[in-house]
Amino acid sequence: MAERKNLCYNCFQEKPETDGPCPYCGFDLAENEKKFPVALRAGTVLNGRYIIGRVLGQGGFGITYLAWDTKLEARVAVKEFMPNEIATRVGTTVSVA
Repeated sequence: MAERKNLCYNCFQEKPETDGPCPYCGFDLAENEKKFPVALRAGTVLNGRYIIGRVLGQGGFGITYLAWDTKLEARVAVKEFMPNEIATRVGTTVSVA
């Protein structure tokens, strides 16, 4: 699956519209981004293989994402080590205390 502009970052199906909830699963990216402002942006590609999707959860030691593995063509979980007491992200810049 190539990265697509209209990709739903929950079910990873191509949506007919870029804005608004996914017509297939109802996921609304805007709500997820508001709830987790420090997280990587949905659509970020890691290691040329994993397309980051929605945030599954955030805790004291990091952030867990739903992602699409382009090699396996399957949904996977990706954990980012990001201890909230010593690290923060503003845009694409990570700062460590």
